[in-house]
Amino acid sequence: MKIRASISSKINALVVCSLLVLGISSVVISSYSLINRGNEEAAGYRTAIMAEKRAMLTNLVGAVYNIAEQNYKESQGSSDVALKAKTLAAINSFRYGKDGTDYFYTMDTGSRSMLQHPKESLVGKPDTFFKDPDGKQQIVAQMDIALKQGAGFDEYKWAKLGEKEPQPKLTYVKHFKEWNMAFATGIYTDDVDKAIAIKKEEISAAIFSQIYWQGGVVIGLILLAMALAYPIVSI
Repeated sequence: MKIRASISSKINALVVCSLLVLGISSVVISSYSLINRGNEEAAGYRTAIMAEKRAMLTNLVGAVYNIAEQNYKESQGSSDVALKAKTLAAINSFRYGKDGTDYFYTMDTGSRSMLQHPKESLVGKPDTFFKDPDGKQQIVAQMDIALKQGAGFDEYKWAKLGEKEPQPKLTYVKHFKEWNMAFATGIYTDDVDKAIAIKKEEISAAIFSQIYWQGGVVIGLILLAMALAYPIVSI
């Protein structure tokens, strides 16, 4: 009897240990997979948001470009100073965004200087004047994009109108070579980082909830196995 009990105890101990190892391995592997999926979901969420913002900026600058192009056609291809001034004045008045603080600005690709900007003190400044907190000369970069690529995006840091603290910004610029102008507008992406942070918290909460649930199931199965094995051990 004692031998039988001893053998049964060892067998049951081995079974329980095996279940414990399998359970822990299952939870670890599952957790790793869930975390990877969570990271991929967060990255995909950011990509989707940025794609929407890029499309919006492209359309906005495209609208301003069309206005300038139409005015140019009406001038029959001439360099009408008055018409240029009228066009720039119109662009300078445009606002959009949630608080109506997002704006457009225009660069002179000939002299590589700021031609139009809501902040009048910046008008006439050379492209090398502008520099973000990280040392990037964003207007130099945007001039190069306009002249070399025709159009494109630029990322840098810049303070919002009426504020002092620089925030990450995404800008789209497009060259209107007929008038040696480059139209641009940008939107701040600090809200994207906030949205991503919230999304990551939601994903993390869901992942850990799943991990806790799986861990509870594994522990429950192990306890059940031990309970079922107990009568055999006590023979």
